[in-house]
Amino acid sequence: MKKASNFLIFVFLIPYAVWSQCPPIVPNGSFEEFSSLPNDDCDWELAIGWNNAALSTLCTPDNGTPDYYHTAGVGPFSSLPDNFFASVLPIDGEAVMGVGGRINIDPSGREYMAINLTSPLVVGQDYTLQYSITPGTPLVGGFYVDGWGAALTVGTLLQPPGNNGLINIPDDQFIATGVINFTSWSSASFTFTADQPFDYITLGNFFGDAEQNVQTYGVQDLISIAYCFFDDISIVPLSFDPPITIDLTDQEICIGENAEILATVGGGAPPYTYVWNPNLGTGPGPFDVNPTANTTYTLTVTDCNGNQATENAVITVTDENLSVNLGADQDLCNGDIVLNATTAGALSYQWNTGAITATIVVGEPGVYSVSVTGTCENASDDIVIAPCILPLEVSLGENQAICPDYVVALLAEASGGLPPYNYSWTPNLGSSAGPFSVSPSGTSNYGVTVTDAEGSSATALVQIQVIEENLFVNLGPDLNFCGGNINLDASTPGAQSYQ
Repeated sequence: MKKASNFLIFVFLIPYAVWSQCPPIVPNGSFEEFSSLPNDDCDWELAIGWNNAALSTLCTPDNGTPDYYHTAGVGPFSSLPDNFFASVLPIDGEAVMGVGGRINIDPSGREYMAINLTSPLVVGQDYTLQYSITPGTPLVGGFYVDGWGAALTVGTLLQPPGNNGLINIPDDQFIATGVINFTSWSSASFTFTADQPFDYITLGNFFGDAEQNVQTYGVQDLISIAYCFFDDISIVPLSFDPPITIDLTDQEICIGENAEILATVGGGAPPYTYVWNPNLGTGPGPFDVNPTANTTYTLTVTDCNGNQATENAVITVTDENLSVNLGADQDLCNGDIVLNATTAGALSYQWNTGAITATIVVGEPGVYSVSVTGTCENASDDIVIAPCILPLEVSLGENQAICPDYVVALLAEASGGLPPYNYSWTPNLGSSAGPFSVSPSGTSNYGVTVTDAEGSSATALVQIQVIEENLFVNLGPDLNFCGGNINLDASTPGAQSYQ
């Protein structure tokens, strides 16, 4: 372990400053947490987490037996401020722990107290280790000695098996300099760089009898002991906390979808507290949210030292109502047709022809469909392009006037509509277009109704009149030409032309 070359020890603190630890690396460093109040000696195990650094937890001369003192404790080895050894009040809170560091009837007899750290120290990290110590104002005779301090180890550090002897440590580690003979509290503080992942601290006296400098005080009795009280034990990282970092990701979602919000937090001094606005919960997430409009979620993180950082996550909600309309069905009677699927919010187009543009030109009948893809939605439409079909028409020709016994051929000429055609004649001549030969008499009317494949129909009528004219012409008797002009008159009723 590397220790700083200069460190402060035995500083009288008026007032006394308390290190801030979050959480404390040394748990219950002021012995305020207990399972029950002490009422006898050897009650070290009542201070939660602490042990006696021995193989046995029994209160016997075979191992060290620290004493737990509380202002509400009862008995000479449990009460404060006055107890068997001294008068003393805690420097922090309501409790202290006392250990023996030399006893005249038991060479090298020692008592130690120890506890596991909340987490191993980080190799290479600078720390400050601090503890407060005092023998108090003695009420019995005893010794002031040196050798008091703390040791950091990986794993437990125990007294030799079967006795309450001295614990040897590889170096002096965190030993307070000089004889502890101050009746008030003093603080020993050490700065060091961790060279191992230490996870255990042991406090007591680490000098053997031959190493100690001894000062006697009071009236020596049959049993004289060097006895000190410890309080306010802490290990604090020396460097300042790094800034708190919050990693939140902005997201884009479609309306009706969920977004997952998860914060990644680093730096600062854990544990953290999390405050979300709007409120999502008390941790970093993940949280499922379902906003219906653009929403900003704000996270404020506070570490155990009160440092804060704030970050936002913006959830952008898209509500595009994507639609596409190719219009009403059309036919090709006017030539090629431009189909336009342009749609606000569309990212891509896909036609059943393979085209990927917003518009296409079609010149063949068929069903044309398009699929439009947007950020959140898809839309589609189709249109029927029909062949050009003209209106259904039928003709039997012009009305006729015929001579008696003249035969007329009737033919229904149909066009347009959608073949095949069905024919219905009046009077009934047959079921085809003809031609049909008729020999009418007088005035006769003929009609035909044509029906196409779609059920459309058209009707034509024709009238045929038989003319009885008895046509004759008379130019009169023969004449002799004696000069001048002669008028010849061929006028005849019923005549249509003259030649």
